[in-house]
Amino acid sequence: MERVASLRRGVALEGVTVGYNALEGIVAIAAGLAAGSVALTGFGIDSVIEVTSGAVLWWRLRAELGAARVGPAVEARAARWAGILLLALAVYIVVESGRRLLTGDRPGESVVGIVLTALSLVVMPLLARAKLRVAASLGSGALRADAHETIVCAWLSATTLLGLGLKAVLGWRWADSLAALAMLPSSGVLTVAAALALIAGTASPLRAQGHMQHPMEMNPGPLGIPETRMGSGTSWLPDASPMHAAHYTLGRWTVMLHGKGFLQYDWQGGSRGSNQLGIINWAMAAASRPLGGGQLQLRAMLSAEPWTIGSRGYPLLVQSGESYQGAPLHDRQHPHDLFMELSAVYERPVARNLGLSLYLAPVGEPAVGPVAFPHRPSAADDPLAPISHHWQDGTHITFGVVTAGVFTRNVKLEASWFNGREPDEIRTNFDYAGRRLDSYSARLTVNPGPRWSVSAWYASLSSPEALNPDESLHRLGASALTTQPVGTRGTWSSAMIYGANDQIGPGPLASSVVLESTLDLDGTNAFFGRAEYVRKSAAELVIPSVPLTTEYDVGALALGYLRTVGTVAGLAAGAGVRGSVNFVPSSLVAVYGSRTPAGVAIYLRIQPVGAREGGMKMGGMPGRHGGSYD
Repeated sequence: MERVASLRRGVALEGVTVGYNALEGIVAIAAGLAAGSVALTGFGIDSVIEVTSGAVLWWRLRAELGAARVGPAVEARAARWAGILLLALAVYIVVESGRRLLTGDRPGESVVGIVLTALSLVVMPLLARAKLRVAASLGSGALRADAHETIVCAWLSATTLLGLGLKAVLGWRWADSLAALAMLPSSGVLTVAAALALIAGTASPLRAQGHMQHPMEMNPGPLGIPETRMGSGTSWLPDASPMHAAHYTLGRWTVMLHGKGFLQYDWQGGSRGSNQLGIINWAMAAASRPLGGGQLQLRAMLSAEPWTIGSRGYPLLVQSGESYQGAPLHDRQHPHDLFMELSAVYERPVARNLGLSLYLAPVGEPAVGPVAFPHRPSAADDPLAPISHHWQDGTHITFGVVTAGVFTRNVKLEASWFNGREPDEIRTNFDYAGRRLDSYSARLTVNPGPRWSVSAWYASLSSPEALNPDESLHRLGASALTTQPVGTRGTWSSAMIYGANDQIGPGPLASSVVLESTLDLDGTNAFFGRAEYVRKSAAELVIPSVPLTTEYDVGALALGYLRTVGTVAGLAAGAGVRGSVNFVPSSLVAVYGSRTPAGVAIYLRIQPVGAREGGMKMGGMPGRHGGSYD
């Protein structure tokens, strides 16, 4: 009798789900189309998907009560339509949001949408909680998966409400499109694999959508190199590095989704200081499969920073590199390009402990420098860039790269041929005009054990700066990265990096050193720090009334704390604070107002749930290497 009562409660809950989402979908789509809101329209389409999956589960629960029958063909057909709608939603969001961001279309305001999403933000968590209780009493994985989808709907309500609210209150025209793109981790890109599997009939019809939200175990790849070793471009991390990514399967393809977003308020003091509210962000998708005895991986990495940070970048004292409005950027970190990586990499074993790799990237990262700083566990919780970035990993976004390598389980030697010019001021295009593959590099990496990775590199960069096209330089350096366990759930990741630029022609070597560390105590509380020294010129810092070749020793010390406050829909949210002190010589006091100008940043971070938060179990995968980041 208790089970019958639980079944009846389940039927009632699914009836409420179908009825509420049907009404929600109709109102949201109508209001979204009327206001020209991509986020609100996408929210309505997702409600229609909820109706489809809810109806299938309602039929199944009714069947167990003996009041209705549903055959496998009906269930498969309904699931297939759910997959088609999922795929259509992802395509609609990506295409329409991209078009609006690029063209500057302004959506109208929607009071109806704000009220509707606010109501759903209250209703959906309550509905999900009730479903989870009934699922536990019935031992029903299907109902549990549907409850998780209802939690996803609550996430969509929150992101849509945020986009509509920011547009209405602050007039941010791009907020609606970014809110729509924020749906992708739970209803767009992250469910494309599920959608295609449903359409093809290769996944369990009812459970596929929910199953895709759960951790999965990865299969070993060439030479058994674990996926946790993947850094930016073709670089290596220690095998013991923590990983934050979602994985899905589609036939023989494995899809990995990776990304991070920081909503931050950045204040930099002193005479050259400034402040800004912005969003640092990037998202990456990689699809891999066995091919010809090896492994092929295709990947794409995008950032919305051209709009969420702006062409001038965010404030960062004594930072330098690239340009804005025809002048060198200084005391600010430039934004990432929209296209951060578009690449293919193929790896194949040719002997028991020997493999070959080929990396082709219209946009990618050559074999220069250490793992780019946002992919280093030692810097993962720090939202701001190192001031030594253009002395070390500044080539991470390069428009045209070919890299070939030979590797064993512990050693990799690689060489790159690439376009040496840094990205231009237009952050939404492809920088190929007047350029060719004119630079080269080599890098040696050794992983002596699971907790260490050591590398050294050399590069010849031809005309890297658009403002000084006649200048070329050599770049060289070395790094040591380590990740050590702390207790049962924590890690301590550290890096020591040396990088130098040597301009071809007269002039001394300009060196930089970085020491950085992140101590994650338990997957919830993390402390981080970075100490830097860089030798920069008056031209790079834009110091007036002195010879451009004058050089200055500058430094920075940053300390911070991040607390993970919760997880939802496969994403972990955290809140953090970062304080910094910069050090300049006495000759620059008149420029910076002090020998020790300081800065503070407070931020909210969101990223995929990692191994400790979600229990993701990672087996070996080939020595493939994730997207790059500035």
